[in-house]
Amino acid sequence: RAHDPRLAGPALASARAACERQVADSEPYLFGFGMQDVVGQAEGLIAARTALASRLRAAATGAADRRRLGPLLRAIAAGSRELGALAAADVAGDRTAVAARVARLDDRTAPERAASRRLGLGDCLVRPAR
Repeated sequence: RAHDPRLAGPALASARAACERQVADSEPYLFGFGMQDVVGQAEGLIAARTALASRLRAAATGAADRRRLGPLLRAIAAGSRELGALAAADVAGDRTAVAARVARLDDRTAPERAASRRLGLGDCLVRPAR
């Protein structure tokens, strides 16, 4: 079990519940993503992702599960930084940069989806529709 990349038992159940909560918390920010109130949408998604990371850390009660969650937590942080850069481009009024960052957000957040699947969580994190 020590080398199994998947979460199991209570950690898996808690992590799945955290993912479901993140989906619900993110939903209001997904409609028309990148087209209106980009800053508000990015901030809302970042908040949902931050809460998810906190809940995932709490779900990992043992060292092995904390180690397993490490790549996902790092990927979530990287995806949130990408959302922050998207918001910053909008604040700067750079619509070209906003459009480019929205277009590549799916690729930039692919590592978090891969890490989530390895853990047995499926595509845990929601992403804006393209």
